[in-house]
Amino acid sequence: MSLQSFLNTVQQSVKQKNAETIINCFVLDNSSPDIQNLTEQIAPLLQSSSKKNIKSKVKEKLSHWRGWTDLVMAFFEYLITVRELDEYKEKTWMSLKHFYTCLATCFSSQDTAWMVQLVESASKFYVNISLALDRESEGPNKYVSDTSRDVFRMFNIVLSDRQTNFKGSKREAVFTVANLLNRLYFRMQQVRLCHTIQTNIISSGVTLSLGTTAERVTFEYYTGRCYLYQHQIHQAYRHLSTAFQQCPDEAHVQKRLCLLYLIVCQLILGRSPTKQLMMQFQLEPMFSPLIACLKVGNIKGFIDALEAPNRLRWFVKRNIYLTLRDRCEIVLWRNLFRKVFLTTFSPTQKTPHVASAALLAAARFATQDDTYDEEDVECICVSLIDQGYVKGYIIHSSGTLVLKRDESFGFEPIHAVQPVVMNNDAEDKFFGR
Repeated sequence: MSLQSFLNTVQQSVKQKNAETIINCFVLDNSSPDIQNLTEQIAPLLQSSSKKNIKSKVKEKLSHWRGWTDLVMAFFEYLITVRELDEYKEKTWMSLKHFYTCLATCFSSQDTAWMVQLVESASKFYVNISLALDRESEGPNKYVSDTSRDVFRMFNIVLSDRQTNFKGSKREAVFTVANLLNRLYFRMQQVRLCHTIQTNIISSGVTLSLGTTAERVTFEYYTGRCYLYQHQIHQAYRHLSTAFQQCPDEAHVQKRLCLLYLIVCQLILGRSPTKQLMMQFQLEPMFSPLIACLKVGNIKGFIDALEAPNRLRWFVKRNIYLTLRDRCEIVLWRNLFRKVFLTTFSPTQKTPHVASAALLAAARFATQDDTYDEEDVECICVSLIDQGYVKGYIIHSSGTLVLKRDESFGFEPIHAVQPVVMNNDAEDKFFGR
């Protein structure tokens, strides 16, 4: 493709608002033979005094539309940088960042909804390159932080379109851009910002059903992870369960990712997935030992399984180690004391109870720590009662835990104990609940 041909195509695309041809003009991954030929033609010109002549030609074709001259020149500079370096490093990233900034300026003009496909494509490419460079960089979030600000600007441009119809508006890009922002915020460990994105989208009046299957699943996934981070376990379970169920079977990697965090929610809620399901997604070696210990209240075994070298790195990398360590501890104690009660219970008891001496022996055995005393056990009982995991009271003088007289013997189902924060009407409408 010659320079003149390229400029003519861009001009006609802008005039006719042709989304298909414009996206073929701005190919960022250097895979298009036409763009490669264009790069070879403009390279010597941009590196000489002819650069002004090129800009004049671009202005002649595109100055009628705000920002398009700068966008094309930024694209040319990007192509030359990629050609020179033949890899994505800081200089290439800077030229890509400049191109994306110019694209946002063009997109912020009126009647540019036809550019949605180009904006989505460029946003994905920019974020992927930034994440890749960040993994190689020594500095924390060196590239991702700047990228998140640029993409957030694009997000605001998308949401600012007040056209009545979703179809044919800039808001068609809202879920793609929002999911990219969520991805960046999780990488930066700024998860609280994900809630801002969710709130802004809900208040804009769009509903999740307007997105594609991939967009809906991804948004549910990140919403679930956001709630998990905030320790709102029921809400996290709800969104991650929806994401897992709606994720197509052929998207095995993505479905496995949904299940991974869903299992974390299940363990905290006292539930567990089937062994067959975990094996299907290669998660059984990581979670089965934890589940086995959790069911019987094997505290030392749980910590050992959690901190086994092959698992510890895996859990830490996925940001679930601390969640499992902190939130499962109370479940372990609840299950341990329930097991002790069921073992020592006699139907002749008028009121179900268990001696603190039996609980102490179990605590020392389960933790492999002989420093526990009866005061420690009483404190644990008080904590279980206070948090609602056990219905009963302690008789300090006799060292007895007295339990509620019902079918559960005071050991409430764990999922019924976890607090549920109700969604507001706008949120329910958005998610189609």
